Amino acid sequence: GTLQFQTANSNLLNASGTGTAEVFFGGSTNATSYVIYNNNTVGSSLTIGNGIKIGNAGGQNGQIYSQQANGRVINNGLIASETASRSVSVGLQGEFINGATGIIRSTNGTLSLGANSHHWSNTNATVGSLDVVGGTFNLQGDFEVASLAGLRNTGGTTNLVNNGTTAGQGLNLGGGTLAITATTGTINVGSSGHLYNGTVTTAGGASFILNNGSYLEDVTLDTNATVTGVTT
Repeated sequence: GTLQFQTANSNLLNASGTGTAEVFFGGSTNATSYVIYNNNTVGSSLTIGNGIKIGNAGGQNGQIYSQQANGRVINNGLIASETASRSVSVGLQGEFINGATGIIRSTNGTLSLGANSHHWSNTNATVGSLDVVGGTFNLQGDFEVASLAGLRNTGGTTNLVNNGTTAGQGLNLGGGTLAITATTGTINVGSSGHLYNGTVTTAGGASFILNNGSYLEDVTLDTNATVTGVTT
């Protein structure tokens, strides 16, 4: 099914006080349900309120995105991938912002954040705002290294994939450093994984793994790295 919002500056179940609500991607088949914002007004947005959870514990795949280039989705709640062999994809079109109280979490299955040629950002620097508890968490699309300040991995796999391979696409280090630590956990750069303009370091037993199809552009590796068939 599809839950579609068309009014400029819409709010999805914007819970107040201590109230909470949940949207399930549910069903017994391997189908996909959607939460879509469909308004092309420049700067307009759909806001997922604090206290709101959108997840797929109900058993289906789910997608959350702005259907229009000028619209954006802002998450101040919790978006979660919870079911094995299923996926939740966020920000496949338009712009996506994880807001000041937003959490994006993978506990099972696959959580994919962003898509090739589409920008996303995470303004919640609290550790665990990007939370890899289990399953697979894919960092896709175009974003800045500051958006990874809240990345925490306590039991899953984190991949940098599907970022595009041309200048200006992928993970922009902005002349700074991607610090891979015991908190962030190991980061795998996979097919069309692209990072550029900065330095990568590792600490605390975490690794930086470059797989076939990954791309580095103006990147200094101030660390050991596992390399397999990389284009540089």
